[in-house]
Amino acid sequence: SIALGAATAKVDINNDRVALNDLTAAVMNGRLNGSAAIAFNNRTQSTFNGDFANLDIGKLLALQGGRVIPLEGETTGRVDLTFAGTNFRTASGTVNADISANAGNASGGAIPVNGQVKLTGVNGLFNVDLANLNTTSSKLTATGKFDLKDENSDLTVALRSTDANEVDRLIRVLGVSSELENQLDSMQVQFAGNLTFDGKITGNLTDPDVDGRASLDSLVMRGRNVGSVSTDILVTPLGTDLKNGRLQQLDGGSAVFAVNIPSAIANSTTVNATLTGVNIGDLIAALPIELPERIRDLSGSTSGTVALSGLPDKAQGEVNLNAAKGTIAGQAFDDLLVKAVFSGTTIDLQQGDMKFGAGRLTAKGAYDRGSTAFNFDLGGTSIPVPLLVALAPQNDA
Repeated sequence: SIALGAATAKVDINNDRVALNDLTAAVMNGRLNGSAAIAFNNRTQSTFNGDFANLDIGKLLALQGGRVIPLEGETTGRVDLTFAGTNFRTASGTVNADISANAGNASGGAIPVNGQVKLTGVNGLFNVDLANLNTTSSKLTATGKFDLKDENSDLTVALRSTDANEVDRLIRVLGVSSELENQLDSMQVQFAGNLTFDGKITGNLTDPDVDGRASLDSLVMRGRNVGSVSTDILVTPLGTDLKNGRLQQLDGGSAVFAVNIPSAIANSTTVNATLTGVNIGDLIAALPIELPERIRDLSGSTSGTVALSGLPDKAQGEVNLNAAKGTIAGQAFDDLLVKAVFSGTTIDLQQGDMKFGAGRLTAKGAYDRGSTAFNFDLGGTSIPVPLLVALAPQNDA
């Protein structure tokens, strides 16, 4: 429920329209001066012309989107539009606006957002003469056209940020996607360093397709710096696709990957990856696995494949890995072979083979991520005792 304010005008009514002349309004914490004509049918043109100052941008967006958005600030400019009847999707004319706002609030951490928008439209198809939004560390620009009525939107957008964490905060404070937030939180994901995105927005503006490429200097998962990431991104009403993805680590390890996240279908994410020399600890940080605290120092140059679908809780597929010259629980190992088959929340370790010089440790069994129940058979020779203690379940006795 948005309180708009009060207005006065000279009213002229006939069979086709109501005209509001000499319109003066104190609305949305700002002022509006101009004129308007609201048509009663699509044979008659509605018009809206006026200057506005200091309008509450949060209330404007709430009227358009049907929900309150945590964006506090003002917009000042001019609008001259005509449209058939009450069908705003057929609008023609111009809109010019300056924006000065804060995303979020004082308690959650406000992010200043400023910018300019200049639009020229004909029958619902608007050309973006100028569009830029700036924060302290980020800048978003757009050129091209967007379509309110048909499927002819064709916007080129570019995002440049020197603080990727700021972009993550914007996603959260603006409530862009609760599903995306849940995904980020479940994997304990953080962004750092430079972030860039270049892409196209096409189709109908109310439900567009987004096609572009993004790069991120530093991806942190479960407290580990996984590396830099670049990927093609395709977002449609059907879901999100990450293609031609590449992870690059500072020590030279790399991975190529593809991820598919269907919309509105739970437990349907698919991940495929091929790894070359990736640190195994960083890899596990990217999987839905929580290692026991005493072996979270797991490291080693790892190659192999990941092929999983139905994530997170109806998983199907397997992980095949070969790690060399690593450490676990403070103990050095020469070689580690792992084959794990995923079924729902259960991970079936079909092969686990670790070599320590003349020593060897083998493991088979299952672990359920949902219930945390596990059942493993271990065997080996000349196994370092500290490793056995670390692998044993935590026990006060």
